[in-house]
Amino acid sequence: SSGINAEYGGRSPGDSAIISTPTVDRAGPRCEINFWYHMMGQNMGHLNVWMMANSAKTLLAKKSFDNGADVWFESGAFIGQQTDFSIMIEGIVGSSYTSDLAID
Repeated sequence: SSGINAEYGGRSPGDSAIISTPTVDRAGPRCEINFWYHMMGQNMGHLNVWMMANSAKTLLAKKSFDNGADVWFESGAFIGQQTDFSIMIEGIVGSSYTSDLAID
């Protein structure tokens, strides 16, 4: 498996880092996305998972907390898209550089 880590040091609150998938061909009615995430630190920012289809952007998942535990959480969202689409994962910097976000 592979993952991505967002290091917030040197960034301003509200800055974002975005990764996107290539376009996925017509997934069908039972398509879903599953991922693991880790968010830890004071004043944690946000993790948004978007679907882009037909020039529209739909929020599939939003995570915006730090529960103080150094653990990974599993999450997912139903897509059910019957047209071509892509997934965009966005990490948004919170109000402190002492937070980190990772996805897998």
